[in-house]
Amino acid sequence: MKLKSIYTSPLIWISLLIFVNFFLFNGASSLRNEEPRRAMVAIEMMESGEYMIPHLHGQTYYNKPPVYNWVLSGFFKVFGFNESVVRLPGILSFILTAWFLFKITASYFDKKTRILFSLMFITLADMLFHGTVNAGEIDLFFSLLTCVQVYLIFYYFEKEKWLHLFVISYLFCAIGILTKGLPSLAFQGITLLAYFIYKRRFLTLFYWQHFLGLTIMLSIVGGYLYYFSLSENVMAFIGQQIKEAAQRTAAEKPLIKTILHLFNFPVLILTKTFPWSLFIFPLCFRKVRTVFLQNKLLKFSLVFLLSNILIYWISPDFRSRYVYMFFPYLILFYGFCLVHLNLTPSWFGKTIKSILTVGMFGASVAVIVLPFFLPEKNVFIFSLCTLSGVAIFMSARIGFKSEEIYRFSLSLVTIMLLGRFVFNIAVLPQMSLLDPEQKYERVVADIIEKSDDKMLYFTGPLKENTRDLSIFGEEFSEVQYEIPFELPYQVPYYYYLSTGNVLKYIPAPTEQGVFLVYDQFAYLVEGQKEILYRFEINHGNKEVLLFEVKN
Repeated sequence: MKLKSIYTSPLIWISLLIFVNFFLFNGASSLRNEEPRRAMVAIEMMESGEYMIPHLHGQTYYNKPPVYNWVLSGFFKVFGFNESVVRLPGILSFILTAWFLFKITASYFDKKTRILFSLMFITLADMLFHGTVNAGEIDLFFSLLTCVQVYLIFYYFEKEKWLHLFVISYLFCAIGILTKGLPSLAFQGITLLAYFIYKRRFLTLFYWQHFLGLTIMLSIVGGYLYYFSLSENVMAFIGQQIKEAAQRTAAEKPLIKTILHLFNFPVLILTKTFPWSLFIFPLCFRKVRTVFLQNKLLKFSLVFLLSNILIYWISPDFRSRYVYMFFPYLILFYGFCLVHLNLTPSWFGKTIKSILTVGMFGASVAVIVLPFFLPEKNVFIFSLCTLSGVAIFMSARIGFKSEEIYRFSLSLVTIMLLGRFVFNIAVLPQMSLLDPEQKYERVVADIIEKSDDKMLYFTGPLKENTRDLSIFGEEFSEVQYEIPFELPYQVPYYYYLSTGNVLKYIPAPTEQGVFLVYDQFAYLVEGQKEILYRFEINHGNKEVLLFEVKN
């Protein structure tokens, strides 16, 4: 590559922006939402040496199986403990999913289109500004596992390698089950049934290779459950997995919410996958559909999406991270329609490009004026936003002048990544200052100061959980188990980062150490208490007390 092309190639600048956005700003904010919980379960695994059964506060953790905690603890051992490392497995899973898209399309599309698929995935609005910002959660990793799992069904079906198909896909299914529970089993069963019926090979599901793959999966999962049962309440664990899966279905939601969600869901998917979702509409034209249906990978993707997404379509409990595994396959549709705009009427392609071009030029103005609306203003942010706004304007100008859809798309990719850069430098710090979840790092510092180097524990009564065990809506058993009431997960995480000690639960305080208890349960603590500190949690208007027991 000539020196000039190195500096002018948009792919060089796009690659640089990807690296800066996803790796240099990975630890720019404190942990939020589920991130600190994932971190603490992995940390307690490392501290206890018990890698098979997850724990939180030293008590059995029933919500999730252990695989993702193994991954996260491995990263902790290599890179140490901080926010960047907590989010690194998710970021790498996200990048690997983009690479996965590039690889699986090798036999069906030219290289430029395959590159475009990967870049479109990276710049989906929800993934770019939400999923990768909260990358310490489990969903990006699980999405990658699921994408590979279902693709293997297609890949080996085309080669008619039934042993490979069933054994390897069920192996990934087992890993998925031990990562996030029952959804992996649903993806496996529904995809196999739907695709084999579509291909008129239903009887192949009764081949011995299928039963071997199923046996391997059941042996792995069953072996884990047996190990769990040796020391813990395995029925409570199974009941919790059923509960976690049921939360995503319409069975536990009011009918009116389900009906409204039926109409909202397609709109939500289009907004979460903006701006590339605008390119789904060329499928309205027969010429585009005709070419679309000649592509085997696209037909498989259509069968996978239509058969699996129904569960989420009828579930009002919609969270975009639940459907991340569908996004790579949706990108195949969007990308295909984008590169086949020439099959649509000229006015149609011009309309879409005009809408996006107006948006791109508008983004340049929005970025330049953004600092004027921020609570805290400084010259550095003004300068970077101005430079980014100019860069966005130049990219929009290149896209506007280009007749080639590939070049236009690269301009849009660049602008989306520049938007994430501005988000990193200007918006994310302000969000951190305003986000009530960020206060816990300061709260933990106050707790440590008030504790006077004494060991900290969490105490109070246990919360009783009841889980129904059912099949197809028919309850056949009920299981009860007790767990501690949940503290905000940032508290044990930042306590560990500051002291190297795990915040463990004990049922009753002693004269040694200091203790955290919810104010509503403080009357249950026997003996005289000296209140050292108190703070309010963000949800439920409840106070937590820091105290020690006095004679």
